[in-house]
Amino acid sequence: MITLQLRSLDQANDFQAVRNIIMDCVDYAMIVNGEPPAQKDVTDFFTDTAPGKSQDDMLKLGIEENGDCIGIAEIAQNFPLNHTWHIGLLLLHSSWRRRGIGRYVIQKIEERARLASGTQLRIGVVQENTEALLFWEKLGFKEVNRIPERSFGIKKHTIIELARAIQ
Repeated sequence: MITLQLRSLDQANDFQAVRNIIMDCVDYAMIVNGEPPAQKDVTDFFTDTAPGKSQDDMLKLGIEENGDCIGIAEIAQNFPLNHTWHIGLLLLHSSWRRRGIGRYVIQKIEERARLASGTQLRIGVVQENTEALLFWEKLGFKEVNRIPERSFGIKKHTIIELARAIQ
């Protein structure tokens, strides 16, 4: 039986667990950046913030199954608008994908957001990541905006912003 839990991560104690997830997700890194993940990506996970936000506004979450980290998520609270929770990253170890875990994690994030007066979940997906776009659309997210080409690593992407009301 799968018993998933979300918990806050910190760099001092969880660096290796986050590294394992990021280094496993080569497919994601190649789509977005055009190059394999690097050590800098792990450090950036812990230090990055959304524009105009502080570390206090950011949630860095580990997705655990029986105490083992099987995925990570990063969320900016009240971004880009008040009461909006922006999912900056959701990665699952490749051996844990396609089991309904992503859907479960979004439900848990939504519960946390609701308790904090959140009214909307939002995410930006690079247009090339068609599999991710289908995942988010199946969860009821709808396109709300397109951001013109931006550079990521050695690639350039249009970003499709998707949102859904918190239920």
